[in-house]
This record gives sequence, C-alpha cells and structure tokens, in this order.
Amino acid sequence: MDYLIIIFSAVILLSISSALLGSYLVVEERALLSDALSHSILPGVILGFLLSEDKNPWLICGLALVAGMLGTILVYYWKQHTKLKQDSLLAVILAGFFAIGIVLESIYNPVGVRYFLFGQLNSINQQDLYFIAGHTLVTIVYISLFWRQLHMQSFNPQVANLYFKRQAIIKWGFEVLLIIGLVLAMQAVGMILVAAWLIIPALSARFCVNRLKSMQLWAMIFSIVLSSAAILVSWNFQGLAVGPLMILLFAVGFIIAFLASPKKGVIKGVYLSYLDKKQHYHEHNLKLIYKALEKKSATPYLNIDLNQTFSLLEIAHQLPMISLSDLDKRFKSLMKSQELLWLEDSKQWQLSATGQQTAKTMVKKHRLWELYLSQEANYKADHVHLPADKVEHYLDDEALEQLDQLLGYPQLDPHGQVIPR
Repeated sequence: MDYLIIIFSAVILLSISSALLGSYLVVEERALLSDALSHSILPGVILGFLLSEDKNPWLICGLALVAGMLGTILVYYWKQHTKLKQDSLLAVILAGFFAIGIVLESIYNPVGVRYFLFGQLNSINQQDLYFIAGHTLVTIVYISLFWRQLHMQSFNPQVANLYFKRQAIIKWGFEVLLIIGLVLAMQAVGMILVAAWLIIPALSARFCVNRLKSMQLWAMIFSIVLSSAAILVSWNFQGLAVGPLMILLFAVGFIIAFLASPKKGVIKGVYLSYLDKKQHYHEHNLKLIYKALEKKSATPYLNIDLNQTFSLLEIAHQLPMISLSDLDKRFKSLMKSQELLWLEDSKQWQLSATGQQTAKTMVKKHRLWELYLSQEANYKADHVHLPADKVEHYLDDEALEQLDQLLGYPQLDPHGQVIPR
C-alpha cells in the first residue's frame, strides 16, 4: 500500500476516534486525565517492545492497557479512600508511572520505543493501520450502542448510575477504548503531545456548537483538516516534525475558534457587549429626555405629550447635571439611531415614533421597579433609584406586564411621579 495512503488513512481514522473520545473528556472536565494516562501507559508500551521484536500492536496495546487501567484504578481508589483531590492524584500517577517507564527505557533501550515517546508518523505500517481501523470502528459502534448512557455519564454521573444498569461496566469500557486510542495516537504525535491531540479539537469545537453530537462532528472535521494540512506542509518542507506541527496547527485553530467563533468567540462577545452598552446608553438618554419634558410640562402629574418639539437648551435647562456639549453629543447619537429627529424648518428636536415608545417604556420600567422595591422588598424610597437604573434595561415586555399586574397597575411611583400608560 502506498506510503501516503497509509499515513493519511491513519490520521483520518485517529482523528475520528480521538474526536469521539476527547469530546467526552472535555465535557466531563477530565482533560488532565488524558495527560496522566498517556504517561501511565509508558511502562506497558516499553514492556511490549521488550517482549515483541516485531512490534506486535496487540501485545503493546495489551500491556499498555494493563498499565493504564492500573493507573486509573489507583486514582479512583485513592480518591474514594483519601481526602486528596483528583488533580493531585493524577500528578502522582503521571510522575510515578512516567519515571518507571523512563527507568525501563534507560536500562533496556528497546528499539522503536522513541517513536512512541516523540512521535513518528512514518513508523505506522499497514499492520498498524488495520489495528487503528479496528479501534476506530469499535469506538464508533460502542458509542452508538451506549450513546444515552455515555451522554448521561458526561453531564450527570449520579443520575446515570441510578437510571442505567451496568453503568460502571460501560464506563470502564470507555476507559479501555480511551487507553488504546492514546497508545495508537502516540505513534503520530508522541506521548508528550498526545493529550493535546485528544483535547484541543474538542475544545475548539465547543466554542462553535452547543450539542455534544455536533461537537464531536466538528472536532473530527477540525482534526482531519488540520492534521492533513500538517502532513502536506511537512511533506513539502523536509525536516519539519509532523507530529508537533499538527499540534501547533491545532493550537492556532483553537485560538481562532476562541477569538472568532460565531457562538462563543471573544470577538462576538466584545461586539455584543458593545451593542448592549450602546443600547443602554440610548435608552438612558431617551429616559432623560422624557424626564426633562416632564419637568418642562405645565401638568407633570399627567402623561406628557411626546410629540412636542424642543430645543437643546430647553432640555439642558432641565438637566443641569449634564454639560451642554455632552448633551449635544447624546442628541447626535440618538439622531444616528433615528430615535431623535432634527427639524430643519423650526430648528427644533423631536422624538421619533420609536424614540417616543422607547422613552415611555424605559420610564415605565424604571418607576415600576422602584415601586416593586419599595412595596415588596421594603426598600426606602431614596434607595430604589440606582437598582432600578440597572434592572430597567433587562426587563422584557412579558416581565414588565407581570410586574405591572403584580403591583395592581399603579398610577404613581414611590416618589409620586406618574407611571406612563
């Protein structure tokens, strides 16, 4: 079989199984476990090389599985019978088993084991490819058969243990697939980087989607595309180590997902925060204009006419705490959002229909919340303004109606001011 076909096939198959398994680790917040397991299986891998001159994958994976299961069992046992935290126990297992493996390697120096330590993708042969394909197939079938159990185990293990029979067996079956997957992936990227191979694609996918199935699918795509790109780059630029290059591209992809994800990316978060602040700024200014018109009105105890025109100086006179230049800037901002209109003929300002509705609604929200705090939460009348200033921006129409109904559709707020209707 052609060398490149073997390499690309192995990478695609490893990407599929790693994405399926790694997604569960990310959701369960067990990413550190994969790093500890990759170190704990090292003694088993070295013993497999010592006992198998032809690098028998069955023997290597079998002994690695024994070492990995031993490390996992020790972690769970010590966690249940001591007060130590899991991360501390994982650190002990990681260091202890890794030290045993290094000692064995330094004594016997088995041929080929360094491929597992540092990764050597071109060391994968046709026999290894068949073994990788078998593991990927078993992983897909296993997750398909026990999807509900594994899904529940990831999000609520206590409920899973109560609801499903033999949940412990299913859980340990997953651990077996995970350990074998780590051994196989070590040939591609090495023991030190294998945890990153397993975790980074799933983490990147989590920034893009919310559902576990979608996360696994996107993790597969992420891993296949970037690892294939790393192979092509390494092929064209001789001397580049393909394993570390894969992880480097994974890390770049993770940063891009972290920054630019359409669902949870930092850029979108900053942009939405900016929009929220801008909206709150406009709402606050419209509320100030309403109150200024209310003060200016000859009948402030009645609902005011929001269709009236006014000058900047008239509003500034009612709002002495705001400078004229600042108020002018606020007016121009509202004009850009078409909530405030400049009437060229009369040289006056006027609230648009949207601006009138927003101003009226914001004042209503503010005064209803002040009344709620005063009546229901026993706040003093002079302590309700600041909390209402914050909450008013987050009350939707349904909540506003419920609040109004709860208070009995009142006419006045705690300060005797009219609640707009």
